[in-house]
Amino acid sequence: MRKDRKLLIVGGGVTHAYNLIELIKGYFDDIFLITDSENDKFKDIDHEVINFSFSNPLNIIYSTAKVKKIIKEIKPDFIITMQMDTGAFCTHLANNKNIPSMVVGFGSDVLLIPYKGYLYKSMAKFILKKGNYFNTGSNHVAKGMNKLANKDLGVVVSNFGIDDSITSNKKQNIVYSNRLHSSLYRIPLIIEAFARFIEKEERKDWKLVIAATGDEEALRKKSKELGIEKKVSFVGWLNKEENYYYYSISKIWISIPKSDSIPISLLEAMAAGSIPIISDLPSIKDFFINGENGIIVKNFDENYIEKALELNFDDVSTQNVIKAKDFGSKVKNRDLFYSIFDKEFKK
Repeated sequence: MRKDRKLLIVGGGVTHAYNLIELIKGYFDDIFLITDSENDKFKDIDHEVINFSFSNPLNIIYSTAKVKKIIKEIKPDFIITMQMDTGAFCTHLANNKNIPSMVVGFGSDVLLIPYKGYLYKSMAKFILKKGNYFNTGSNHVAKGMNKLANKDLGVVVSNFGIDDSITSNKKQNIVYSNRLHSSLYRIPLIIEAFARFIEKEERKDWKLVIAATGDEEALRKKSKELGIEKKVSFVGWLNKEENYYYYSISKIWISIPKSDSIPISLLEAMAAGSIPIISDLPSIKDFFINGENGIIVKNFDENYIEKALELNFDDVSTQNVIKAKDFGSKVKNRDLFYSIFDKEFKK
């Protein structure tokens, strides 16, 4: 009879951490989460909040000591660090018992942040050196991890899966944006694009719905300066059901980040039958074809929202639903994660 399997997850992205736990919890008997922010989703999950900010260099010592204490108390059999960030750095520093670990890399922490300076790259390299297993959501980001490590890490490409409950409803003239209000996601450019789009008389009944949180005040000011404040609705941070509802009724979903993997939000929008508009990212080249699955933006000064309406909506929508639910299959992606754990526990 096997002993109980205990998992420690360290993840700053609350939604991603929760989605991964939901996907793989059947493999483990006990799961403990360390996160940098509280969330209602974690109320039924054993967890502790630790501030991993390095604004005060002494916090590296304090945070590492806290993680080391948790490791000593719960004695995990496996550790997952989500994102190659300060939380992952402290966790791998604390893991002096060499507990097997998996590093999950996201788009920006692999493709952008390590190239901001020597210390960032050194931190990323250290995390990759300390990990035993590796995962990310696209082949392009996997190559980025290999490049940083200067070797083939054997990265398993998989995602956290999408809910079968995501469906298409009666579509309305809505453009939906639900990425965070940070510079990475370029929400001001989306507002500018929408202003160009509704200059046409026949587009006056359209609405831009902006979800998530961040610098909402500046975005409201931007909408007012462009004279479209009555056409832009800020709905804040949404729960899962509210988010799925806006996917279901929106004809267009838009996300134009500077860098990304294949985001779950893209798969969710496709599964809901919306036409996606996305930035020209290397990570989506093998998955998304411009003009067939939606619009890839290469020139941010163009009226690219109008271009999305030039596509055959029914054809694109039908194709995207099938593709998203296949690529985002929970069963398929769960099996890929389980294959990583099997390598360790079936040695």
